[in-house]
Amino acid sequence: MAETRLKEILAFVNHKGGVGKTTTVQSLATGLRRFGKGYFGKGADGKERKPRILLVDLDPQVSLSFLFGWDQVNSDNKPTTYDALINQTSLPVYKMQEGIYLAPASQKMVSIEPFLNQMAVPRKALRKILLKPLQEMQGAELADEGVSSILDAFDYVLIDCPPAMSLLTYNALAAASSVVIPVQLEVLATKGIAEITNAVIETREDLNEDLDIRGLLEVMSNDQTKATRQFKEYLSKKFDDYVFDSYTRRDTKMVEAQAMGTDIFTYAPYCRVGQDYERFTKEILESMPQ
Repeated sequence: MAETRLKEILAFVNHKGGVGKTTTVQSLATGLRRFGKGYFGKGADGKERKPRILLVDLDPQVSLSFLFGWDQVNSDNKPTTYDALINQTSLPVYKMQEGIYLAPASQKMVSIEPFLNQMAVPRKALRKILLKPLQEMQGAELADEGVSSILDAFDYVLIDCPPAMSLLTYNALAAASSVVIPVQLEVLATKGIAEITNAVIETREDLNEDLDIRGLLEVMSNDQTKATRQFKEYLSKKFDDYVFDSYTRRDTKMVEAQAMGTDIFTYAPYCRVGQDYERFTKEILESMPQ
């Protein structure tokens, strides 16, 4: 019988775009691989193993898929998360890096809501397909291990949600164990936190009683400005129990890394934002469910 590996399904949610949500998913995924050794027991060879991560891209902008090398132009005939959702078939997963798998998005997801609304419970479409056996689209690493379910194949599932409280985002909430809310320290980014927390409460009451808020991550902080210090004080007072100790600072190295088609830990691990995401990754690791 396969080992149950899954620790958390984390949905990354913010109804505003450009707040570092996708960057945070990319950095946490690669950070878990870089710093996760020693947290996940030993493999069949007796060596401490690193985590295996599944990325589920629900954003029609396909940004997370692009960052991990998904070429939508040359992948028109390959199944995506969109196909799995509307057909209620197994989730197609592609190995993108060692230990990191992707269920890619499609731009067609922008018009997916009419299809989802035809289902008996539209907000549970993602949850249902996550329970099905996986489709391993390239290679045979998972098959060789004798695993075919998310529970047995992956230690973490990270869901990148669209920048809206849409039906796709509610699907992520219904499927997740916890929510991470990346928050840029600006007025428009902070004013919608209550809407997200209310959505979590609603989903917990109706569809997913185990859903929790993992934390608010302050991103792209400019510590030298008075406004930033005021926003941090506001978040600390209003959402004290939820704010991560770690936060990330603005740094052009992140822009450079993504322009080069790589992650911050490969490109510049010791820059400011690299150190910030290292702290965030270790905070997630050290507080993960047992």
